[in-house]
Amino acid sequence: MSIFSDFQQVALRQPDAPALVTLDDAVSYGTVLGLADEVAAGLLQAGLRTGERVAVHLSNRYELVSVYYACLRVGAVIVPVSHKLSAGEVDQLIEDSAPRFYLGEAEVHEPCAHVIEKRETVERAWILDSAGTTTTEPWSGLLADAPSPSDDIGPDELAAIFYTSGTTGRPKSLVLSQTTLEAGLDLTEAQGVGHADATYYMINLMNPWGILVLLTSLRRGRPLALTATNTPDVILRMLRTHRFGWIGGAPTTFRALLAEARAAAEPAPGLAGTRCVAGGDACPIELSRDFAETFGASLTGVYGMTETAAPVIEQPRIDAVDVPSIGWPLPGVEVRVDAEEGEETGELLLRTPSRPVGSWNGTGVDRFDRAEWLASGDIVRRREDGCLLFVGRKKDLIMVEGYPISPLEIEQAIAAHPDVAAALVFGVPDTATGERAVALVEPEPGRQVEPTALLEHLSGRIGAYKHPGEINVVEKLPVLPSGKLGRQRLAADYTSSREHTAASSDTSAHAG
Repeated sequence: MSIFSDFQQVALRQPDAPALVTLDDAVSYGTVLGLADEVAAGLLQAGLRTGERVAVHLSNRYELVSVYYACLRVGAVIVPVSHKLSAGEVDQLIEDSAPRFYLGEAEVHEPCAHVIEKRETVERAWILDSAGTTTTEPWSGLLADAPSPSDDIGPDELAAIFYTSGTTGRPKSLVLSQTTLEAGLDLTEAQGVGHADATYYMINLMNPWGILVLLTSLRRGRPLALTATNTPDVILRMLRTHRFGWIGGAPTTFRALLAEARAAAEPAPGLAGTRCVAGGDACPIELSRDFAETFGASLTGVYGMTETAAPVIEQPRIDAVDVPSIGWPLPGVEVRVDAEEGEETGELLLRTPSRPVGSWNGTGVDRFDRAEWLASGDIVRRREDGCLLFVGRKKDLIMVEGYPISPLEIEQAIAAHPDVAAALVFGVPDTATGERAVALVEPEPGRQVEPTALLEHLSGRIGAYKHPGEINVVEKLPVLPSGKLGRQRLAADYTSSREHTAASSDTSAHAG
């Protein structure tokens, strides 16, 4: 059985059941399957061969779901291209993945049209909501009524190439096979996706976790919520409209949802029967407790990265712990703490069946040794019961006079202040101490935060050497497109701006 076959069986068994639900409409399993068959047949008629790449540049809409299934059916390698990327970023992905075909929609394609046109590897481009141009074709030109393609795609055939931020500034690629994607679905199902009622992934369906949630929910016969945008007001309306068994998003998603619910005139919808899962970044304990107080549901935390393709560790209840914890490994996942002799704290190493098979080198796959341990870059400590306590990102640790300090520890202490909604801490160079902590603080709506009062609040909670050397109050914390809070990018921007200011001052002084 393949991933597509699993979905096909469900769709044939319940063709009229809702596969996708919106605020005021639904799309049936039969409709999603029918379009998937037409797209699959069209790709084959266009000459697609197994293993060739197809760039998928669509927003959250039902055609996106059908395209995913069509590609999985015929052995096309999905290259998800987020509609939030700039033209330059899209150009990098298209250059690296060299797709033969491009599937887009007018609104997201138009700003990037020149990028697609200049890439000779892209033979044909079909665009939704467009009549076509001299270099593109209308969506209807893709769809075909040819006989259904055979389901003979092998388990080792490539399924998708995902791109994530790289340390060199260019995105790095990770390749999943049909088998590793299937393993990701099993891990996603272990998180509770598709066990009851509808599913709602509150971010766009272009990243690995989103695609896994989508495929898992539909193979379990459960409808998936689909919204064109995932702003807090839309999410809250969806939660009032439908009954969900599972919802998921980044901690920033849940923070924004909490603020929206608290500001609303009517009470927040009760989510006691809903599994609410935060992933993609460390989730503050205070956020989980506030969420439980407002919605009647605890937040579950999941840990993973693009390099694992799926969440691999779970903390069932974030609000039930006193220190940051990522929890216990999911079934089939192995963990090890790489600590120095005599130390309890070290880098988290992982082995998971969902690990990508390799990276894309422009023409093929540079294979990983999947038996090797994967270095996570995260520092943890393991309790006697096996629970993994999160210390911080290896690269995020702030070295003050030689002492490593976790930004998360400072953030948790700041967030415990009643006037603080959230905090973000990062390290910057300091001539006296090596590094010092800088804190960005977002107040609760209608509240004011004084840096001196915050420092008093921190006294007795964390050591004085951990106190931020600088506290800046901001209206909103900056968030990356992924929903994560980017400490390293902020630190680099901060240092660069200070160096620029210093250089300008030196120039002015010299000119004077």
